[in-house]
Order: sequence, then structure tokens, then C-alpha cells
Amino acid sequence: MSHLSLSPLLDFVLAHRPALAPLIADQTELRTLANLLPGLPCAGLELRLATGEAAITDLQLGLCSQADMHRLCDWFQQHWLAASQPLPDNWATLGRALESSLDDIPIRELWLELDGGSGDPWPPLSLFIGLDLEASSKQLESQLRAWLEKMGAAISAPLVAGLQRCLAACEGPQRLTHFGWMPGRSGSALRLIIDGCTWETDTEFLARAGWSGDPDAWRNTLLPLQSDIDRWRLAISLHEDGSVASSVGLECFVGQPTEHDPRWARLLQQGMQQGWWSSTSANALREWPGPLSPASARSAWPDALLLDALIDGDDPPSTLNLRISHVKLLYDGRTLGGAKGYVGFARVRPTTSKLQDDLTAPRAGHANSATEAAENGLQFLLKSRSPSGWWQDYDGFREGISDEWVSAFVASAVLASRLPAGLPAASRAWSLLAARGRNGWGWNAVQPPDADSTAWALRLAFALGHDQDNMVKQGLAFLADHLVCEDAAKGGVTTYERYHHAAAGGDPGCQPGWFEPHDCVTAAVAYLAVTGGHETLRETVSYLQRQQQPAGDWLGYWWLDSAYATACATQSLASAPDPASRNACRKAAAWARNSLTQCPINDLAPFALALRLQVLMQALDPTDAGLLDLGCRRLLATQLCDGSWPAGAKLTIPNSHGQVVPALDNRRTMTTAVVIQTLALLAAQRVQ
Repeated sequence: MSHLSLSPLLDFVLAHRPALAPLIADQTELRTLANLLPGLPCAGLELRLATGEAAITDLQLGLCSQADMHRLCDWFQQHWLAASQPLPDNWATLGRALESSLDDIPIRELWLELDGGSGDPWPPLSLFIGLDLEASSKQLESQLRAWLEKMGAAISAPLVAGLQRCLAACEGPQRLTHFGWMPGRSGSALRLIIDGCTWETDTEFLARAGWSGDPDAWRNTLLPLQSDIDRWRLAISLHEDGSVASSVGLECFVGQPTEHDPRWARLLQQGMQQGWWSSTSANALREWPGPLSPASARSAWPDALLLDALIDGDDPPSTLNLRISHVKLLYDGRTLGGAKGYVGFARVRPTTSKLQDDLTAPRAGHANSATEAAENGLQFLLKSRSPSGWWQDYDGFREGISDEWVSAFVASAVLASRLPAGLPAASRAWSLLAARGRNGWGWNAVQPPDADSTAWALRLAFALGHDQDNMVKQGLAFLADHLVCEDAAKGGVTTYERYHHAAAGGDPGCQPGWFEPHDCVTAAVAYLAVTGGHETLRETVSYLQRQQQPAGDWLGYWWLDSAYATACATQSLASAPDPASRNACRKAAAWARNSLTQCPINDLAPFALALRLQVLMQALDPTDAGLLDLGCRRLLATQLCDGSWPAGAKLTIPNSHGQVVPALDNRRTMTTAVVIQTLALLAAQRVQ
């Protein structure tokens, strides 16, 4: 197997992604680079994306296991040492380092990078090493220095001091995850990759690390990116004198690198508008992600993969996952530019299904009161945000994860809990939502805006005092367009309106029911009419009064359980002054009371239980105290050790094929938000 180079595997992949061809100036040179490396099924390309920049392509090979290391060592013996051209020092040193024992230097991954454009038979070679994520700063320094010593690299005392300063600058979640050694490149030979930075903390880290740039200019330059990336890493270079280079690389990620995320389309469009890359570059990246399998391939499956499958006993054979890793922008002290894209492929072996650890198992948070449990839940929510400040949930859909709807809902619940630590996070969520620049909000930025997401975003804005913002006014006009005016359903609000849906590129063949009025959506909108005095939405109140079921609940189009729609409707109507609304709230409380007494509370998931308790509390009936106390104690007992509650916000999404697709908040953000809001209300009523 060691005689197979990377070249046939790379040719196979590129043949299936012709859109990448314009970004590769010299296919022959790239093939030559690939012939220097073994055919390991984990590789990547560094692509120049900037308009007018030379189309130089660097080749990367990933090693993720000791077996991969051994294969590279075999390749060194059989090919590099046997080559007619003498090895440059850094190539020979790498081979000798790999032959020595690496057990004393824990690494997660190692990437070899060959620079294109040199024309040399042995091009410049760089190493990027993924360090132990659990190591302390001292251990990381030791690991890095040990690697450099194995590579024969002299590290000066000033450079050691600079490294120590950067490691000490990492606080909280910030940490050194990779370092790069680039002896073949001019300028700084040592690159540090820092993960865990956030919008609030990156400038503080850079200052502690010794960066001399202007933090305000940095932050202002990054503003166009803030709402379109989930997380980023800082790439800083150290000079021989230990100083930090003035230019800083910003590695931008959307979703998880191992999975295709359609939200990349938003960032790619943004990059074209900012002039960071061309439409050709954006299209090449957009077309790259996706799986390749023996069944879908247009040519013979590569020999290297067939041999791997035979040796590993894979049946069915493994597949290739083509993915975007990230894009990198260089900040030169004034502007962002020098865009590069990092795409790659990795072998995915078939897996046998295993039972996952049951989150409902007894791992309680042991809170002693509703207030303590709510505060623990809030800490979970604060930690679960993306570094940019989004709450995200409902993974696994081809439409992408939800960030706009989930962030608007969770932030609104956090504000309603009135826990002081939640205010900055809720404010950050609104700033991200406002930066999206659409007339309304939706599941995420690449899906059409809808009335439900828009209602929750506006509720958040009003709670924060942003009712006069232009985005709010546009959102209210958007909601008015979704208000039904016909007699039969007058006052109902549709999730989608056909014109807006089509204009935003929505699927023309989607379920027709999406364009009908929905109680769960109307209930969220009605709160704006009642508390914000928006007369154009006033008919939503009458609609809800007419739609209440005989049992006292309201039906949710998008939800498995009627508790969500009922809680939203009750919250809205409880603030209305008319007797009909008060009567509807009493009927809803009777429904909740009956539901909680007829079904054992212990049989209800925390999400469903919390919503019923919210409805019951609206009645303000002293005789409900025992039932509320029982429900509160059940919520305390089901809290998990990380502060969250088991996922229970179950959606049922009708699709265009007449099927109902279930969805669960597998990151537990929606459930936890509802429960902490409920516990805060219980604490306010002194139900402990």
C-alpha cells in the first residue's frame, strides 16, 4: 500500500469537483506535489481566493493516528531517501524525527503542507501540529519545544519568551491548539493558532500577547463578519525577537468542518460584497462539500481506498467526505484581505450504531431552589453559545442548523427570567440578529424569513428597548404582510407568505400548509399587539379567542405538544384588558391543571412540564400552590449536572411529500431556556 501516492486520489476528487479548476493555476504542479506524498485519505488544499491574486495552490496531508505516522515513515524510507534529487535539510530532518519515538509528545493531528509555485523538486515544507487540548500552558510549551528540537530547529531565548507570553495570554476558553513550523518561508517561522476567542475577548488576548495593533480598528474591521461566522481562530506569527507580527490571520468557521453547512452561502455572498473574493471563488467553495461513495462516483473507486477497505475489513466500503474547513482573512492593521480557502477530503469509515449515553439518567444538578437551578441553567446557556454569540440548535437538516429563530427565542426567555447575568448575552443576540439586514428573520440566514422567527426577534428587541430601530419597523411591516384579512381566519398569522417566501428563494414545492394561519405563530405575534400597542396586529387577539379548543388549549402546527402554543397564547392574552381574554386564560389554566393531574408529572418531559406550569401560573389561583410546588420539585430533580435539562422541544415539520419530520433540540438550548424562565416565575411567586 505504501507505493501508492496521493496523486491518483487527488485527481479522482478534483475530477468530481470541476468548479475548483479555475482556482488551480497549474494542475501539473499540483500533481507533482501529490506524488511526493503517500496516499493517505485525508488531504486538503489551500486556495488563494482574492481577486487578482496568483492562483497558487498549496497541498496539505493530514495524519491523525499512529498508523498514519508509520505509513509516512515507510514512505520516507522508500521514496524520499531513494529519490535522485538530494533531500533539503528540513525534509530529511522531518523523516528522521518521524522515525524516532513520538510517544513522549502527545499530538492530535499533524499536517504537512507543500507550497505551490516554487518550481523546486522539493518545495518548501511546513508542519502544522495539533496539540493536546487538555495540556497546561507549561505542558504545551514543553510539547512545542520538543517538536522543534526533533526538527533540528534552534529556538532562541527571545522566541521562548514570546511563546511563554502568548501562552500566558490565554484565559478562560482561549488556548493554543496548533502551532506551525515554516522553515521554507520568508519572515516568521513560527505560527500559533489560538482558539476559544470571542467577540468580547479577542482584543484583550491580542493585547496581552503583545500585539501592537489598534484594538478599535480591529473590531470595526471585523464588524461585517460578526453575524455570519460561528467561531474563529487567531493565527499569530512570532518573530525571532519574540515579538508578535502586526498582521493577524482570522480563520473563520461556519458549522462543523466535518459536516456540510448550507449557511456557508451567506458568508460567501458577504465576501463577494466586501471584495474579499470573486464570484468564481465563491462558486468553487459552494460546490465543494458533499459525500463521494463508490455508488455515486463517476469513475473507478481509487485503489488506495479499496486497499484500505480490504485491510480494515470495511463492509460496506468507506466513503469520502468533501468539506470546507475554513476561510482565512489577513488583517494588516487597516483592512481584511488576502483571502484563502481551505477545502479537503477525508475517509469516513462505516460505523455500527451504538447506544448513546442517556441524558435522562440520574445526573442531577442538585440545586436546592428554583433560583439556584435557574442560575445554573443560565450558565449552561451562556456556555453553549457560539463564540460569536449565537444560540444554535436542531442539527441535521439540509437547511442547516437554526440560529436566528433559536437565538431570538432563547434570548427572549433569558430576558424574561430576569437573571442579571443573562442581559449581556441577550443584547449580543439582538445585535447579531439586527446585523443580518433582512426585513424579517427565519430559521437561519439562508432560509426565507418567517413570521414566527420575526415575532421572537421583535419581542427581544422590544424587551431591550430597541422599538424605534429601523430593523424593528421593517419587521413589523413584514408581520403585517403575514396577517390574514379574510373573515374566516381574520387575525391569524401565517408562518410564510407566498410573495416573501418566493422572493427569498424558498422552495416553490413546499407544503401548502406553511402558508396558512397557525395558532402557535399567531400566539407569538399577539404579544406584540397586546404589550406593544401595534394596532395593525390587534386582530390576532380575537383570532386566538376564537381558536381556543374546548379543552382550553391551542393547537400548534409545528409542535408535537399543544403546550407550546397554549403557553404563548396565554402569555399574550394575560396582558389583554378585555374579559374575553381573561376568560380564555382561565380556560387554559383549567386545561393545564387537568393535564397535570390526569398525567403523572414524572411522566412529562421537562419542556412539556415547564410550559404547563407557565399556563397554570397565569390563573393566580392559591389552590394551585401544591401542584406548582410538585412541578417545581420535578424540574429541580431532572436538571443535569451541566445545568441543562434533557432535550424535549419536539417539532413536527410537515414537508412537501406529505410526511411529518420530527426534530429535537439536541443541544438542549430551547428546553433549558423554557425551564429557567419557568423556574424564575415560580421563584417570583415564592414556590420553592
